[in-house]
Parts: sequence; structure tokens; C-alpha cells
Amino acid sequence: METHNNKLYAIKTAAQLSGLTPFVIRAWEKRYHILTPTRKVTNHRLYTPDDIEKLSLLNSATQLGHRIGNIAHLDNNALLEIIHNSTILPKCQNESPVQNTVLKEAIDCVRHLEPERLEQTLVQALFTMSQSDLIKDVIAPLAQQMGEDWHNNMITIAHEHIATAVLKKHLLTLMQKQNPASSPLILVGTPMGQHHELGALMVATLCHTMGWRTLYFGNDTPTSEIVSLAYNLRPRAIALSIVYPRDDQQLKNDLMRFPSGLALQTPIFIGGASANSYQAELKHMKATSIESLDDMIQALKKINMPQKQKSQR
Repeated sequence: METHNNKLYAIKTAAQLSGLTPFVIRAWEKRYHILTPTRKVTNHRLYTPDDIEKLSLLNSATQLGHRIGNIAHLDNNALLEIIHNSTILPKCQNESPVQNTVLKEAIDCVRHLEPERLEQTLVQALFTMSQSDLIKDVIAPLAQQMGEDWHNNMITIAHEHIATAVLKKHLLTLMQKQNPASSPLILVGTPMGQHHELGALMVATLCHTMGWRTLYFGNDTPTSEIVSLAYNLRPRAIALSIVYPRDDQQLKNDLMRFPSGLALQTPIFIGGASANSYQAELKHMKATSIESLDDMIQALKKINMPQKQKSQR
């Protein structure tokens, strides 16, 4: 495509016109060599209309799920073609317009490093959707998108840490009101060496919204401590999250210290990005692998179902 005119734009303007941020543009240039902008004597970047068009196309393509590393080398015509041939990300297909709008707003807050606006967005969302829908349809896909954005150099680790802090605070706030003492108890956390606790917190909060008494024991907890809690508190269920790494021999050894089924007939649910990498350990624990928050909801409904109703199924 030819340049439409000779006008040049500073990086701030290029960011505004393309929908990216100056940080993302610089990161993509450095890592993927997407452009070679003209520079002033002062070394400030200057962008042509064609440059801005490519930035806009790259932004659109990554929003559709394409990894920047796979498309950075493409010219504008090729980018247009893959955009036209792409479909909306599957994770957005089943969302209502309200949920989709909230999710997009939350993603924008993370990318522009606006934690106060992110917190306000989550609070206001509860006027239009349930707590469980907020967790499943906004917070969970937001966390996934943050991971993808970090991989694509669209956000920094600082962006991710700040946004995660807001999400944790919000989830903990939702659990402040205690459920009745007669409610079933579930223990939730992450095993030894697992420091990514956002998924576990989402499960804990989701359980709370379903009427369970939820004891969130935090991250990086040795098996011996989890077993001690289980024997002392006699929970109705236990939920653990395993995210990273996929092959931690120390974690494998620690999980094998679980008494099989805790010798309490306590259902154990294990989810997270790396849970399926520990199949032998899950089998030893008689644990059930959970693929999604919806799976967790269905599993909890089954074990909390009155005995008479179970027998009629």
C-alpha cells in the first residue's frame, strides 16, 4: 500500500490512532521489528500513515487471537486478509452484550494501567450481572487475556501484577459476608510451589456465591498442612489449583504424600493450566480434574445434592 501523504506522526499520536499504547509499539518494534520509523534529530520516532495502518491492523489481528510473533512480518494486505478470514475469539461467543462490554472495558483498564478504573468497572458490573457471572464471564477471561497480552508484549509484568492485585482484592471482598455455619465447607488454595493464586481465589469466591462456607488457605501450601486442615475441619470438599510449572518434581513428590482420598472420602478437585500434567498424582489422590469454572459448579452441585435426590437420578 502506498503512503497517502507525507505527514508524519509522533508516537503518542500513532498510539491514539492505532488503538495501541506507546509501550506496546516500542516493544513490538524492538522484539519483532514490525516497523522502522523515521527519527528526528532528537531521536524521537515519526510514523507515516502506512505505519499507523499497519499498527492498527496488528492491533485488530491480535485482538482476534493471532500471536504477534506469527504475524509481525506480514504486510498490510496480508494482515487485512487474515483479519477478514478470522472469527471472534471463542471465549467471547457465549457472552451477553453486557458481559462483553464489561470485559472489553476491563481489558482496556489493564492495558492502560488504570487500576482505579478497573476496580470501579468491576463494582459497577455487579449492578447488571450476578457475582458468579462476573467471575466466569469477566474475571476469568480477563485473566486469560492478561496472559496473552503479556506474551504478546502488550503489557508488562507490572501491568499484570497491578491488575491481579485489583482482582484479588475484589474477589476477597465478595467473600466477606459469611455463609451460615450449617453450609458445607470447602477448602481452597494452591499446593507447594504454586504461587499463582488467582485461579484458586476465583474458585473460592465462586463456591462462596453458591452458598458454601469457603476457607481459602492461600498459596504454596505443603501437603502436610492441607491434610492437617482436612482432618481437623472435615470439609465436604477440597479444591486445588496448579498453574506453573508443568513438570515440578518436588510438587509431584509432595502430592504423593496425600493419603489416597485423604482416607476421609473427601472429594478433591484439581484445576489450573498445568493440572493435567500431574495425572499420576491425581490418580493417587483420587482427585477429579476440573477443566473450567462451569465444571466446578456442576461438580459441587452433585456432591451437595441431597442423598434422596441423588438416588433418584
